[in-house]
Amino acid sequence: MLNDGQVNVLGFLGKNDIVCYRSGGFLISPEIAAQWASRIRGPGREIDVRYMIPISDAIHPRVEGHGAACELVGNEELNYMVITQSEFLGLYSPNLATFEDLERGEKEDAVEQFLKDEGVTDYELTTILRRVTP
Repeated sequence: MLNDGQVNVLGFLGKNDIVCYRSGGFLISPEIAAQWASRIRGPGREIDVRYMIPISDAIHPRVEGHGAACELVGNEELNYMVITQSEFLGLYSPNLATFEDLERGEKEDAVEQFLKDEGVTDYELTTILRRVTP
């Protein structure tokens, strides 16, 4: 899976190009993510929902061990997504406005059980189009 930091090494991107990925995983609200991150950090180390980077920093290592990633996603409404699948689609075009959902597999089953074990039960399994500028 390419991550956002790797797109610049592709060499053919202009500063106005938008790279697109189809990503699937578990969408979690900022409030639920902040509560989860606070539990990870422990008593007395709660994270305010407004501090996005510490939330991601707390969650990412936990999900990485399950072959997933934690990213902040969305345009108008930001949420966190525990990404279990991601596919590079190429440069943005209007044709990418419609896309098929990624299929649920064993990884999603395992990550969902992990989320439940972590006390995270309010999520939505979904597929999104992520746009990344270099």
